[in-house]
Amino acid sequence: MADLFDHYKLARAKDPHTSKAAAKLLTAETVGRHHRTILDTLADHGPMAPEQIEDLTGLAMWRRMNELERSNLIEDTGRLHTNRTGR
Repeated sequence: MADLFDHYKLARAKDPHTSKAAAKLLTAETVGRHHRTILDTLADHGPMAPEQIEDLTGLAMWRRMNELERSNLIEDTGRLHTNRTGR
């Protein structure tokens, strides 16, 4: 899982420069803490959309969830979730 901590993989090529700068500031410890927060939240509350985890934790988690899914630590249930905008 060490490749999760490569800041070049934590920001996409088309991301704005601010996202790339933020990715460079992330440490393995920070990313690991975010991953643990997601896994703990899912263990406590069951399947949830990234937005629901954000509401509980106060942290923007969608990118970390994508990393966990690529690492086969979580999986997409296929359930649809109505987000804050009603979509």
